[in-house]
Amino acid sequence: MSLRFLRPDPHGRADEPGLAGVADSCGLVGGVRGGQADDVEAVAQARRAWRRFLVLMVVLVVVCAAAGAGAARWWSSHRPRDPYPWETSVASSYRPPTTTPTPELTPTPTSTSSLSSLLSAEEQALREAALATPAPERPATIDQFTPEGAIAAAEYYLSLLRYVYATGDLSAWQAMSEPNCIFCTSVTDYAIELHDAGGWTDPWEQEVTPTTYGAADTDLNIWLITLHATHPETVEHDGSGGTSTLAAEDITFVLQLRWDGKTWIVEAGEIR
Repeated sequence: MSLRFLRPDPHGRADEPGLAGVADSCGLVGGVRGGQADDVEAVAQARRAWRRFLVLMVVLVVVCAAAGAGAARWWSSHRPRDPYPWETSVASSYRPPTTTPTPELTPTPTSTSSLSSLLSAEEQALREAALATPAPERPATIDQFTPEGAIAAAEYYLSLLRYVYATGDLSAWQAMSEPNCIFCTSVTDYAIELHDAGGWTDPWEQEVTPTTYGAADTDLNIWLITLHATHPETVEHDGSGGTSTLAAEDITFVLQLRWDGKTWIVEAGEIR
């Protein structure tokens, strides 16, 4: 079947099909084609603009590269030879600050001859007698983990009091003393102060009697020993000729001892 085109009415009537109807249909299609043509032209213009942009960017890159190379050559020619501190590794450059140590002031010990010159002949004899006081005998039972061993250790420890104040020899006292024992440390400090000044205490006779003893409920290695002690008055010398009288005492000591696996150590002491 074929399409039959009718010639248009010379009077412009549209009651019969003719080219006007076809023209309207072709106009619609032509309008679509016309739109595609416009798009092609727009794309062409965009491509031309993009080429110009690319050319401009290439020029800029070349210019910047040239400028950077010039700046690098300038920095190389003007850079100082020695590196800056921050260019050196901290690990290799750091050194601890040096400080000048403050010299310790060591007291000059007073010689025996200078001390003796302050004492009368009688006091010199008393001092020599005090320094020659024999150390109390250490009982064998002190190294036994028994009630007898604990009691013997407490009696021996108190017998060291007169020896320490008379001679200044603290070796046996400190060997039995716990470092944190306040009672033990107070005796040590006083004996050191007294003898460093050249003083001493005349040895005295004393009697010590244990009264009670027992192990602690919480630790069977810890024992409390109560002792009754008496001594007559005695004299203390300050090392420069001065003396003071120590009154006679009738006192009660309570010592806390701990078995360390080999011997008894005094952990605490109290006077009642």
